[in-house]
Amino acid sequence: MSELIMNFAVVVPTSVTVTFKLRDTVVNTQTLTNLSLSEKITYSGTIDAMTIAFNGATPNQRIHLNNLVLNGKIDYELTYQELKDTPIASSLDKISKINVHSYQFNEEKTEEGTSHNSYVKVDYIDNDDGGQTADITTGSSDYGSAISTIHAQVGENLVTFGAPYYNYKATAGTITESGAYYLIISSDIEQDIDIYAQPYSVTDNVISVNVHEKGVEKDSRNPLVSSNIMAKQQLEWLKDYYDDDLEYNLTYRGDPILDADDLIYLENKFVANNEVRIVDETINTSIGMDFSCRIRARRTSYQTDSTTSRAIVGRVKLGEVL
Repeated sequence: MSELIMNFAVVVPTSVTVTFKLRDTVVNTQTLTNLSLSEKITYSGTIDAMTIAFNGATPNQRIHLNNLVLNGKIDYELTYQELKDTPIASSLDKISKINVHSYQFNEEKTEEGTSHNSYVKVDYIDNDDGGQTADITTGSSDYGSAISTIHAQVGENLVTFGAPYYNYKATAGTITESGAYYLIISSDIEQDIDIYAQPYSVTDNVISVNVHEKGVEKDSRNPLVSSNIMAKQQLEWLKDYYDDDLEYNLTYRGDPILDADDLIYLENKFVANNEVRIVDETINTSIGMDFSCRIRARRTSYQTDSTTSRAIVGRVKLGEVL
C-alpha cells in the first residue's frame, strides 16, 4: 500500500489531485477538498509513479508545503555493477553557522508632513499591448514628490517599482490593480501621470543556527521569507543540507527515472543503507538509446532504516514499484 502525507504551513490549496500510475497508465486518481494542514492519501494497488497537482489557492496567499512524507521504502540502489568507475568522495568545506533573514513590511503611521517617500527614475519598455513597463532606480525625497511620472498610453499601463509601496494615488487615469511592487493604471488618452505612494518600512530579522564547530558562515537573504516561521523552516532545511558534507561524483550506465533531489541508495562496502541525495545529474544518450550518466550526490546526514517513513523535500519520484 502507498501512503502519502502532505504537511502544509498556514496556507493550504483549495484542492489537491493525486494521480497514481503504473507503467505510464493512470490506475487511480483522488481529489481532496477542504484541506487541513496535514493530509493523508492512500492507495492499495501497485504503482511506480505519482503526480500531485494543486488546483487553486486563496487570492493573494502563497501555498507553503513543508514536506511530503512517503510511507514505505524507496529502494532504488546504485550498485558496483552499474557504476562505470569507482565512486569519488570528497569532503566539502565545513559550515560553522547559518543566518537566515526574514523581512517584515509595515505601513508607516506618520503624518504626511513628516513621512518620507521614494522617487524613481523610469526607463520605459513598450509592451505588446501598447502599454509600457518601467525599470526603476530608487532614491528618496520628502513626502509630496511623485515616486513615478509616466507617459501613459491609451489602455492598460504596467508600472513596476524597485521598493515596496502602498496607498497609491494618481493625478489622472484609474488605478485598476496594485501590489507592493507594481500597479496597473488605465488611461483613456495619452497623457503624463504622476503617481504618489507611501513606502513600507522593512524590518530585517535574523535567526541563526550552529552547524559545525569550525568553518565559514552562510547568509540566506530572500525577500519572500516574510515571517520567523518561514525563516525557521528554511533554516531547518539549510542545516540538513550543510550537514551533508560528503559529496560523491558518480558515473554509471544512466537511468531516465532518476532526477535531481531524488533519494537513492549507493552500494558501499563499509556502510549499510548508504543513502544519498542527487544534487545534479547529466544524462547522455546515443541514437541506439545507450545511456550514460554523471551524478553529483550528497550523503544524507540521517541514515535511516529502509522500512521507516522519511520526509522528502521536492518532487517525489519512485525508483521501483512499491
